Amino acid sequence: MAYPLEHVGIVASPATVGATRAFYVDVFGWHVLRESAGFVFVGDGTGGRLELLIQDAAPVAAPNHPAFLVPMDEFDAVLTKIRATGVLVDEPITNELGRLVFFADPSGNRVQIVARKQAMAM
Repeated sequence: MAYPLEHVGIVASPATVGATRAFYVDVFGWHVLRESAGFVFVGDGTGGRLELLIQDAAPVAAPNHPAFLVPMDEFDAVLTKIRATGVLVDEPITNELGRLVFFADPSGNRVQIVARKQAMAM
């Protein structure tokens, strides 16, 4: 039996957790699932979840990263939304598999969006 991934935890400091929560809600259309003094869970409504761990600790750094799959025809629009938030964004990469770009969320975590020409095998 294969066990599904339940969530990925990333850091958001007390000073950046509000902006980080809003970033995932506004850019990716996710919603807040649960909130407490120490964490915020955001999710996509289909099982994908991030746990924002509210603490002063190092963010997710390269090469580690959560990645969001976006449709190829929406890649540029999502990239524009990300850039509009003012976060640091690398140059997009196009290769034989599709398109991708790395960026930092408001808490400094390394994140990626990827648009694939062909779906990855399950």
